[in-house]
Amino acid sequence: MKILELLPRRMQRGLANLSLIALVTLAGCGGGGGDSVSTIPPPAPIVPAVSEMTLLAGTTGGVGNTDGTPGRFNQPTGLATDASGNVYVADTANHTIRKITASGVTTLAGKAGVAGYADGAGAAALFSTPVGVTVDLAGNVYVADQRNAVIRKITATGSVTTLAGTVGSSSSIDGVGTAAQFRVLKGVVVDANGIVFVAEE
Repeated sequence: MKILELLPRRMQRGLANLSLIALVTLAGCGGGGGDSVSTIPPPAPIVPAVSEMTLLAGTTGGVGNTDGTPGRFNQPTGLATDASGNVYVADTANHTIRKITASGVTTLAGKAGVAGYADGAGAAALFSTPVGVTVDLAGNVYVADQRNAVIRKITATGSVTTLAGTVGSSSSIDGVGTAAQFRVLKGVVVDANGIVFVAEE
């Protein structure tokens, strides 16, 4: 006997529209006696997946600037990944932007241990305390170059240009390109449309 048959017709019409009513039956449904209502057993507890932390790159117990596997860093601050799973690192105290692939660590742009400002390719470009990185869908990397107070752009080939900001500025002023000024850069992100957003103090 179905549970609906025990209810007034008005309730039957309302409950018939509920998919959950199909889950409740009488013990005697399908033949045999018994009018006790069977209950649905509680669901099994959800066991959370076990997370495991592994070392992607770098070594413990010391700083450095070496490429390769596992590589060394000096105060890595910002991280970002591209569509291929490569990881980009703002290696703050080395004043460089590093790239981690399945083959190991390389220096994408900047010269280790040398703080300064210069556009260019690879080691010819200079940064001063980069603190944040982000990657757009085309593989371009954007850097919050904190002490230079500018946003830098690095192409996939390692060519560095200045996207926005006035070198050495200490103000917060809107504007286009180098007419803009930043006070203390803290981070940078880019959305799917290529629009860059900057956090400053």
